[in-house]
This record gives sequence, structure tokens and C-alpha cells, in this order.
Amino acid sequence: MTEQKPPITFRQISQPAHRQITVSLLLAVLAAFLSLVPVIVLVELVRTVMLSFQGEPIDASKLWLLVAALMVATVLHGQATVKSLQVSHQADGLLGEHLRQQQITKLGRLPLSWFTRTPSGTVKTYIEDDVTKIHQLIAHAPHDYSAGVLVPLLSLGYMFVVDWRIGLLGLVPLLLAVATMPFMMREFQEKAEKFKSSQKQLDAAVVELVRGIPVIKVFVPEGYDESIFLSRSRSFGGFYREWLHATVHPTALMKIFTSTGFGLLVVAAASPWLITSAGVPVADVLAAFLLINNIAAPLLMLSRTNIMFSEAKAAAADLTEFFNIPVLPPAAGGREPANAGIELKDLSFSYVPDTPVLSGINQKLTAGSITAVVGPSGSGKSTFAALIPRLLDPTEGSVRIGGVPSTDLRSDQLYRRVGFVFQDPYLMRMSVRDNIRLAHPEATDADVVRAARAAQIHERITHLPRGYDSVVGEDAQLSGGEQQRLAIARSILLDAPILVLDEATAFADPDSEAAIQRAITELVAGRTLVVIAHRLHTITGADRILMLENGEVTEAGTHEELVAAGKGYATMWARYQTAQAGIQGEEK
Repeated sequence: MTEQKPPITFRQISQPAHRQITVSLLLAVLAAFLSLVPVIVLVELVRTVMLSFQGEPIDASKLWLLVAALMVATVLHGQATVKSLQVSHQADGLLGEHLRQQQITKLGRLPLSWFTRTPSGTVKTYIEDDVTKIHQLIAHAPHDYSAGVLVPLLSLGYMFVVDWRIGLLGLVPLLLAVATMPFMMREFQEKAEKFKSSQKQLDAAVVELVRGIPVIKVFVPEGYDESIFLSRSRSFGGFYREWLHATVHPTALMKIFTSTGFGLLVVAAASPWLITSAGVPVADVLAAFLLINNIAAPLLMLSRTNIMFSEAKAAAADLTEFFNIPVLPPAAGGREPANAGIELKDLSFSYVPDTPVLSGINQKLTAGSITAVVGPSGSGKSTFAALIPRLLDPTEGSVRIGGVPSTDLRSDQLYRRVGFVFQDPYLMRMSVRDNIRLAHPEATDADVVRAARAAQIHERITHLPRGYDSVVGEDAQLSGGEQQRLAIARSILLDAPILVLDEATAFADPDSEAAIQRAITELVAGRTLVVIAHRLHTITGADRILMLENGEVTEAGTHEELVAAGKGYATMWARYQTAQAGIQGEEK
């Protein structure tokens, strides 16, 4: 089940930055108007000075007033521009922080099934790349679009006010640049979408390549170049070269028509005729020289900004898509479980519609009992385990903790009662002490040490360079079995009445397995234990064993009962014993 809410829009997502964006936009508009003032003042200065060549006296007060206006306008324009960019960058920083906080909250509420079916590269794009790309949208778009649109319009308007022929002169590079733009931007949207899709696929391939380096080094022969990464890399490179080849000539023309040299060349070529034949004053022609590059040149900046803006809009669409992914619905949390019993009632689960992983499961796990779940690979054991602590929600039916559906328990209620030790324990890059304390942040150092002793990991920790202050991954390099015991210490500190172990000894060596088993014995005392078993000899003493096959519980009972029944479990047990005997024989 998922929440049904109106779709979230990017306007809602970006709400914390709206005020700063508005202020930045207003300052950018002011800067655009102020950018024209120095040019107007300079033209009037020249006009005033040139009157002296006609024998008229110079108006000194007007001259000084124009100089003062030039200085003030220049300073104010600089201040408005800087302040606009400063405020927009503050908005970008604020929004980036807000988005990452919201993303962390969102990730915590997403079902485990989303992570299993979503490529790592896509997750990276959502969390890292998209937040970075909207920088252009928030930090630069208000200023760039104001400057790119208003400055050319104001400049052209002033040129027409000065003289209509000067205005027409200003249109020459503008019209030529506009004429080349469709060729430069042809099929841009379609190609931009393909570029984005190809880049996502390449990102995903890079992540998978890095993860799979050990396998590639061992199994991929030297010179083998048909990996997914290289295939996608060639595809991306080929597409990019094709796109560049198609747009290189119109882009070059666009750069020529918007260049300073071309604008000055147009005015210089027309100046003799304007001054001698058309009778346009020199001061007015000077205005053309000063403003011609304000008209077409911003188009090139706008085209570049538009490309980055398109990427930013695509990133904003991605973020909107991410925040609209259905999450596990929140629980009311009005009821408290009566005990540590677990009931799975008419339970079915599918990662993909119409493809059940578990179906029709009805089981009651008594409070304080030990229940083992066994079965062949792909039978749904880990999914079964993930449903109890509500890492997933059932597609049909319910999981009840102490008589209360897990979907009715708030997170704090649920995780006070249910601990989970994963098959592949995740340790954060922090001190060993803080890794154990994750389960109970208020725990004392003495509590942490007691939990580590019970988990059979205290002695190993004391031999680390800085003991409990050693940082995992830096001066605390732990084996798989040691990491598992650290995770068990975390669960001991949590002191939850229900514990789920997902194949906790699957990859442990014999010494580590023995230590883990002692830790588990310490951990499960008085608790309801659900253990996903890979090594069958570890669960022969369980109160109840559930045999999962093709997503269904086909057998249930004690080890002795299931062996005596002579069905699937008995066959699995016989094969396991044979395999173990072979391993022991090889060791001898």
C-alpha cells in the first residue's frame, strides 16, 4: 500500500528559496537598467564637449553632473549585479541544504523494493547530480535571463530613440544571429533528452563497473572490451560527436555574428555614410559603437545559459519525480503491541505486479520462541525477513506484532520492538563506539562495552589502534565475521524483544561462526527470534522451522519432525550433511 497524495511540484520543492529568488530577480532587473545609464551619460558627455567645437561655451556644471552620474551609475550597477548574484547563490545554498534534508527523509520512507529495482547510478543522479545541476536554475538564471533579455531590448530601444537609422543598424547582427539559432538548436530538445538518458546509463555502468572490479580482474580476460561500461561509453561518445558535428558550423556563425569585432565592423562600415550622407551626429554614431554589442552578444550567452537551463529543468523534473515516488504510508501509532508475538496473516508480496515472491502465508510465531526460515535460493527467505521490521509492506495481508498490524505502528514503536541483523552488515565511517551506539544514542560507554562483550567482539576492539575510538574503514579494518558481531552488539544494545537475523553466519569462517553463534545465544535470551538459515546445523534446536519453496510455506515443525516427514526439508538436510562431510574430509 502507498500514500495517495496530489503530485508534488518543483514549485513546492523550491519553496524555501522563493523569497531570495524574487529579490535576486528584482536586483537583476535594476542592474539591467543601470547598465545602460553609463552609455547614455557618456554619449551626452561627448555631445556636450563637441558643442565647444562649434564655438559654444561648455556648461561646466552639466559636465560635472554627467561625470557624477557616470560614476554613481557604474557603482550602483556593480553593486546591484553583485548583490543579485550573492542573493541567488544564498538561495541556491539554502535550497540545496533543504533538498538534501528532504531526500534523506524520503529515502528513509521508501520501501526496500525501490532500492532493489533502481540502478545505483539512478540513485546517485537523484541524490547528487540533480541537486548540483539546479544550481544554474537558482543561482544564475535570474541574473542571466534579465541581462540577456532586458539589456538588448533597452539598448535597441535607446538606439531607435537616438536615430531610427542607428536602430536599424543595431538590428543587423541581431537578425543574423537569430537566423543561425534554429540551425544551432535544431532537434535540441530531443537530443538533450537522449544526452540525459545516455549519461544516466553511463553513470549506472560506471557505478556497477567500480563495484564489480574484483570480479572483472579475476574473470574477464585481458583485452576483453565488450563490457556494458565500454559499450555505453562508446554509444555516448558516438552520439556526442554526432551532435557536435551537426551543430559546429551554425555555432561558429553564431559566435561570429555575436562577436565584438563583427558588431564594431558593422558600425564602422556604415559610419561614413551615416555621418556624411545621412547627417547623423557623431555623438549618435558613438552610441551605436558603444551599444552594438549589447544587442546580439547576449544571444550567445542566452544560448549557453539555455543549454544549462535545460539541464537544470531536467534535473528539477527528476527531483520532482523522486519526491513523487510512493513511500511507505505513515502509521497512526495509536495502539501498543500486547506482546512480542508475530502473526503473518494471508500474507503475499510482489516486487513486480502479478509476480508474487511470497503468497498465502499464515503463520503465528509465539512470543519468546525461535523460528528458523529455510529454503532454496530464491524461495523468498530474505523478503520474508524484511516484512517483519517493515522494510517492505505486504502486497496483500498483514504482519502483526503483538496483535497490531505493523502498518499501524509508528517507526519509533516498531524499531523499539524489532531488531534486524542483516546478512551483509553495514557499518558507517565513524568510530566503533558510535557504530554500536547507533541503536541507542543515549547509551553510556559502559553499556557499549557490555554489548560488545556479549557479542564476542570486545577483545578484538581493544586490540585496534585506538580501541573503541578507532574509525571503521580507517584504523579499524574488520573481517566479515567481526563486522557481523559488531552489528549484533548494536542489536544487543537496542534490547528489542523481537530479533530478525538474515543469514548472519552465511559468509563466516568456522572461528567467526562459533563466535557469532555465542553472540547470538547471548542475544536471543528471552526474545522472539526469527532466523533466516543458510547453515542448517545452526538451527536444529529451533522451536519451529518453516520450509519456504516458491514463496510458500510447504512444511512447518521441529527439525526432528521435518526430517521424519521425509519431504523437502529432509532432502535439503541430507544434501547439507553430505556437503559438510565432504568439506571436513578435504580439510583432513
